[in-house]
Amino acid sequence: MNELLMQNLTPIAWNERIHFECHHCGACCRHVKDSVPLESLDVYRIAKFLRDQDKTFDSIDDMLSRYAEPVPLHECGYFIYTLKTVGADDACIFLKDNRCIIQTAKPRACRIYPLVAEPDGASSFHYYLSMEKKHHFTGRKFKARDWMNQYFTQEDRAFVNTDISAALEIARLLKQMPEEYKHRALYFFLLYKYTDFDLNQPFQEHVIAFLEDGTSSNAPVIEYFYMNPGCGNNTRTQTILEWFDSFGIPLDDDFFIVWATFQKNFVILIREAEKFLDEAAMWQVWSPIYGILYLCYDLEKEFLPQFRENAEKLLRGLQMIAGTKTT
Repeated sequence: MNELLMQNLTPIAWNERIHFECHHCGACCRHVKDSVPLESLDVYRIAKFLRDQDKTFDSIDDMLSRYAEPVPLHECGYFIYTLKTVGADDACIFLKDNRCIIQTAKPRACRIYPLVAEPDGASSFHYYLSMEKKHHFTGRKFKARDWMNQYFTQEDRAFVNTDISAALEIARLLKQMPEEYKHRALYFFLLYKYTDFDLNQPFQEHVIAFLEDGTSSNAPVIEYFYMNPGCGNNTRTQTILEWFDSFGIPLDDDFFIVWATFQKNFVILIREAEKFLDEAAMWQVWSPIYGILYLCYDLEKEFLPQFRENAEKLLRGLQMIAGTKTT
């Protein structure tokens, strides 16, 4: 946590009692430019709230473009969104007549105020009391524990721990990444962190799906190798991205990953079949393989879903051949 923020924070024990009363003065919602962070879960909740209020509002992109702005956090390019501010006093864009108009969906930083929660790196949290608005600390007493149990939900805690661990890894990768790739990487970072959510589905399901499919250590990764053809005069240089773009090939080619994964499994099964099938039998196997891989496609439909289906059928058939022989 940065030193400037720490100047106004006091560590607080889980069971410690403090005085606090909201005076509805709006003071904590003013002079907040670049200081109200929006986590993915915050953006999702606010977008759902706004959609319920305005039927023309239908996406997270709408929410971000109207009410948020990106703020860089690190020289590597890592950024977050914060709430926009308006007026000479840099008031929160959602502050109207000293009231929050998204009260039931306001960001976590606002919801748990005057407390601050910081992950401790072991799935728990350190808690602090934010003291910059001292006139708030009057009125009834409450325990920090009760306050956090009410406003810092289990969904919030699970998300924050997941998000902070991912943020550290993303920042590390961005720092190592060549400049020519950062723009593309940041685009996908924005997509997965903030906008790639279905407002009709529970938030946590998106996070789990992304972790299982997108960041798993078993997820396929494309590596590129340079093979010198031994010709040309070497007067022109270009990046891998520039070279691929000149042929209309994306670096994140979905088909290439599916094809490479299929090949790996296919070769293993073919070698198993060759152990007990003679040459004539193998020719009978290769004929339908050729048909399934290259001929069985409807030109009126998208290619990749058809290829996936054909590849799965082919692998299942080879597995049945190998299984019949080995059982």
